[in-house]
Amino acid sequence: MNLLKINSNWGIRRMENSIKSFAESIDRSWVSNTSNIFSSQPIFEHLLKEQVLKNVSEDEYETILAITQDYLVAVKQCRENLLSEAFKKLKDVDSQLIRLSGFSYQIAYLFKLSAWGNYYYKEGSHQKAINLLVVGFKQSAVLEELGVYALIYRRIEQLMNISYVLTASNKALEAIKLLFDSLNFSLFGEANDLYIKKWDYNAYIKHTIISDNNTKVLLQELCFQDSKSIITGDLQKLNYMYRRYEDLLKSIDSRDDYMAALIFNWISVKKEIKHNSSESTIQWVKSFVEDENIDSAFDFLKVNLFIQLEDVIPGHKHAIHPSLFNKLITEKMNIDKKTRLLFNVA
Repeated sequence: MNLLKINSNWGIRRMENSIKSFAESIDRSWVSNTSNIFSSQPIFEHLLKEQVLKNVSEDEYETILAITQDYLVAVKQCRENLLSEAFKKLKDVDSQLIRLSGFSYQIAYLFKLSAWGNYYYKEGSHQKAINLLVVGFKQSAVLEELGVYALIYRRIEQLMNISYVLTASNKALEAIKLLFDSLNFSLFGEANDLYIKKWDYNAYIKHTIISDNNTKVLLQELCFQDSKSIITGDLQKLNYMYRRYEDLLKSIDSRDDYMAALIFNWISVKKEIKHNSSESTIQWVKSFVEDENIDSAFDFLKVNLFIQLEDVIPGHKHAIHPSLFNKLITEKMNIDKKTRLLFNVA
C-alpha cells in the first residue's frame, strides 16, 4: 500500500475561502495566517449571532448572551472542580433564565442543559448528565429547523462531552465507539447511533472551517485513546479501534481532499507498524513525520506514530527526526503523564 500525496494548498484554500466570507464582519487579522487555519470558534460565534438576530432584537440578543455567558462561567467552574460555586452559579442563572420566553428561552435553554450536564458529570451522576445532553440534541434540532443551523456544529462538542462521561463511567469502549460514529458523520454524513435521527449534513458542511475543525478534534481524541491503549496494553480497545480504522479506509474513497488523504496515510502507517515490525517500518513513519504538507495542527498524529513505533520497535523514536520529535513532545503536545514517562520527558 502506498501513501497518498497530501495537497496542503487544497486544504488551505478550502478553509480560507470559508474564513474570508466572514472576514469583514468579524475583522480577524488571522484570515491569511495558515497556522490558525483550524481556529473556527470566531466564525461559529459570528454565525450563531447572525442567525439568532433574525429572530430577536439587539436588546433581546444581549440578554440571551449575558445569560449564556453566565452558564459558561459555571461550566468553567465545573472544569476547575469548584462544584459548590458552580451549583450556586447555575441556580442563579436559572433564576434569570425565566425572564426569557419563546425563541429566546429556547436558545438560552440549550446552554442550561449543557451547563447542568457538565455539573452532573463532575458530580458523578453520569447518566443524568448524558440524559440532559441528549435532550439538548433534540432541542438543537428544533432550533436548526427554525434557521439556526450553526447549532449543529455545537452538537459535535456535546458528543465529545458524552464520550468523556462514558469514559468516566468505565464505559471506555462505548466512548470510543461514539467517537468513531461521530467522525463518520463529520467526514461522510453517516448519522448512525448518534442519539437522535435528525442530523442535517448539508447544513453541517456549509462552513468547512468549522466542520473540518470538528473532524480534527474528534481525530485528536481518538488518537489520545489509541496512544493511551498502547501505553496501558489494552488489547481489547486496540483491536476494536483497528477494526474501525479498516472501515474508515474503505469509506474514505468517497472523499478526495486534504483531510481524507491525511487520515488515509496515518492509518496506513499504523497498519504497517502493526503488521510489519521491521526496520523498513521506520521509513513509513519517517515519510509521514517529515511530510511538510501536513499542517502543524495535526502534530498529534505524528506523536501517536512515535508511541506505536516505540512500543513495537523500542529505541527508535529518536531515529526518525530528533529535532522534530523533541519539538512535538515538549512544545506542541499537551499529553498525559504516562506518555511523557514513556518518552522520558519531564
